[in-house]
Amino acid sequence: MHSGGIRAMHGGPIAMRIPEHAHVETQVQVRFRKLRDQSDPEPVDMSLHPPLKPHSGGWEENWEVIVFLIAPRVMAATADDLLPRQRFEIKPYSKIRSPLVEQLAQAVRREFSSPSGPSRLFVESVGQVIAGHVLRAHADTNGLRPVRGQLSASQLRQIDEFIDSQLDGGFGVEDLGAILKLGAQRFSEQFRRATGMSPWRYVQSRRLEKARDLLMGTRLPLVEIAFRLGFASQSHFTNVFKLGMGMTPQSFRNEASSLRLQT
Repeated sequence: MHSGGIRAMHGGPIAMRIPEHAHVETQVQVRFRKLRDQSDPEPVDMSLHPPLKPHSGGWEENWEVIVFLIAPRVMAATADDLLPRQRFEIKPYSKIRSPLVEQLAQAVRREFSSPSGPSRLFVESVGQVIAGHVLRAHADTNGLRPVRGQLSASQLRQIDEFIDSQLDGGFGVEDLGAILKLGAQRFSEQFRRATGMSPWRYVQSRRLEKARDLLMGTRLPLVEIAFRLGFASQSHFTNVFKLGMGMTPQSFRNEASSLRLQT
């Protein structure tokens, strides 16, 4: 999945060896290993490779890996948001532990395992968080610029209007930040301060809110509701709705219909 200068890739569980190579992107890799009594593999370690730094790769049989490649323009824009000066040097690390990155990689791994795969907004949101984390925790910088402020009510209304008009299409964090003339990193941080949610989580909540309205107020088939709201399929819509609401869309519609009849 590639969006907004951020690529996410999944490998495994078949073993593979990747010869030494280098690329212009910053690479963050998390490896997972599945034990016999586990349903999901657990993260083992994280590696960080700066741009143009030669490195090899690979994983063992029955292991999995999630790789993020972050384009130079994304790192530069993140530095512009976070640093007093844009100067930074990313330090290479191999096989370290990073709970934040491991948790994000696990979420992406699960999305890759779903029938619909990860969404553009999801990958871009995760990538923006990882880019900021790399600069904060794994780079030599001239200090961090404090993040101040949060989005105003009028700015949030602008974002809501855009999201509601684009629920059936694909958009990313850069698109949302551009509405307010903010870089993706600064937008994400100020948005989280204002709403308590990441942009991706917030968009999902808007989709579920619209889905509830359509389920209660129309007789549209579930498949049409799914595509109107930007879900990849009816099954994807059903899975997301059940996860957020605790019941399937059809059960929700039936329950809402029963309540109307009782009143």
